[in-house]
Amino acid sequence: MKRVQLILFCFLFVLAISACSKGGSDSAGSQAKLLIGKWNLQQQKLVSYIDNVKQKDTIYLASVNQAGVIRFNKDYTYNSACYFNQLPNGSTGSLNTYTAQDSTYGTYKINATDLDLNNGIAGFDGFAFYTSTSGAQPPTISNIIRSSKIIMLTSSKLNIHTELTYSINMAADSKNYKSQDDYYYTK
Repeated sequence: MKRVQLILFCFLFVLAISACSKGGSDSAGSQAKLLIGKWNLQQQKLVSYIDNVKQKDTIYLASVNQAGVIRFNKDYTYNSACYFNQLPNGSTGSLNTYTAQDSTYGTYKINATDLDLNNGIAGFDGFAFYTSTSGAQPPTISNIIRSSKIIMLTSSKLNIHTELTYSINMAADSKNYKSQDDYYYTK
């Protein structure tokens, strides 16, 4: 009788251990599956700083004049594209606007809410490190740090928070830049 109980105990023990193994609760795997596909940009919130002084705090909404998408693929690549209306530097008034476009592509890794993108996301506000004139010495861009985090991910909604910091050194002048973007997508 003790032998049967021992065998039964061993069988139940092995069964209990196998029930605790990795399987149904692979958070990163289930997040990655939800992430895959095409997402339409509905809103972007941008806050930017130069030397810790706020320069811009703006919310952009999707419209017929500006739209954006991001697509996450099964092979851990992504691409994003958008078009938007923009004013030339120093211009004011809606008559001076022109339509601009932006696109990015790269690879991604996902770990819980951390979304590691090796490149940026195209949004409603065009981004360039600097504008140079003919003959000007190009600046040195350094200390580039990029981070991104998934704030919300469901089968129909995706919110991503990104931060980009960098320094621009030009001759004797050095400035520190920071951009915080919140992207709100739907499927």
